[in-house]
Amino acid sequence: MGTLLRLFIIFIIADLFLIGSDLTVLASSDVESYHMLQLLTTGEYAIWFLGVELLLGAFLPLALLAHPKTRMIPAVQYASAALVIIGIFVMRVVIVIAASQYRCHNF
Repeated sequence: MGTLLRLFIIFIIADLFLIGSDLTVLASSDVESYHMLQLLTTGEYAIWFLGVELLLGAFLPLALLAHPKTRMIPAVQYASAALVIIGIFVMRVVIVIAASQYRCHNF
């Protein structure tokens, strides 16, 4: 396994750790943060957060790159990179839209 591929896998795992850290902070902070967590995990943004960001943007690429038969196929590597980029983009969009929507409705 090449160095770049190994780094790619490490950075996906680091991204999952940071997402977990964000969720932990949201769960243990004030009431507004907890409502934001509920909005992301069970609310109207759950499909975007859980489905697109986590499943398609992190777990699927990690599974494809961790499997010995698929990790060395260039098309799988390119697709995994594209899925990670899509997952990161969706994360940014969902956080901004959900936060602005929550603040507009509550203030």
